[in-house]
Amino acid sequence: MRFPSHEQQWLTALKDRVPLSKEEAKQLKRLEEGFQGECYLDQLFHLFGPKDVPCLDDVTLSYRNSVVQIDKLFLLNGTLYLLDAKAYHGNYNYDGQKWRGENIPYNTNIFHQLSRAQTIVENILEEARLPITTKSYLVFTEDDLTLSIPKELTEKVLQSHELSAWMHTISKQKRKSTNQQLQERCMNTLKKATIPRYRTQRTLTDERSSQLKKGICCEKCHHYTLTLNTYAYTCQNCGHQESREKAYVRTICDYGTIFHEQELTRRDLRSFLGENIKEDYLKSILRKHFQKTEKKSSAASYINDGTPIYEWFKKEKAFFDNTEKRIEWSNKH
Repeated sequence: MRFPSHEQQWLTALKDRVPLSKEEAKQLKRLEEGFQGECYLDQLFHLFGPKDVPCLDDVTLSYRNSVVQIDKLFLLNGTLYLLDAKAYHGNYNYDGQKWRGENIPYNTNIFHQLSRAQTIVENILEEARLPITTKSYLVFTEDDLTLSIPKELTEKVLQSHELSAWMHTISKQKRKSTNQQLQERCMNTLKKATIPRYRTQRTLTDERSSQLKKGICCEKCHHYTLTLNTYAYTCQNCGHQESREKAYVRTICDYGTIFHEQELTRRDLRSFLGENIKEDYLKSILRKHFQKTEKKSSAASYINDGTPIYEWFKKEKAFFDNTEKRIEWSNKH
């Protein structure tokens, strides 16, 4: 399952509580477009790509102090394909050394990045004595891109209008008799080289922390005008309903995302959730869903995963979906 980058998660959680700076808003937009492009790649791969092949998404690999992130890896007929998605708009020119967009040079060389990622993967496989061929591609996901690059680099590029046809073509390759053991060794080797993905270094100043809007907001429209019945919150702006239990957990996760560098304490959460929350209910939610640290008494705290509910509680999604049924119970009475 693919998730937004941690920096995108941090900025998204923050924007519902305090205005973003211009730089933050621009960065969030770039990250959102990039993530949408990666999800678009996933959708095309699901529809047109080869079926039942080993595949890894959003992988961060470490090899001898070098770290690379790869959007999609899949293994087909003894070849490991590396795909790196780029959500670029407008006119771009690459002369073999520098990128230019609207006559502005860009320092980042994405071809060098791709080559470096492929080299690191090849080194990991070679060290494990795995005879696997590798191929890597830059995948441009946006339709409004005009790209000018040296002819010898075109074989490393897939543009949006080429994607589905390319995937369909490789999916129609005649399958060679697969060495199941070799495939498993390859994917296990890559998984062993996988490290936790990059976490943002952004944090809030004390002054900005004091400006955060408090309370539980609507998970759909992010307004704060909610009414509570026994089982659910109802948004007075859009009418969306959410179970009380999920709303508490979601908001605690939002706090954890914003303050990802800190442990969770009941005092801080009580302040963040606002004056209308129930202390006893907060205690029960923390006991039920969050893991305590070893700190005791007044220093007691809970482990902070630092991510939104959809990632933090991905394994419990079915449970929280079922809590929404309580809304129906309430509406019948």
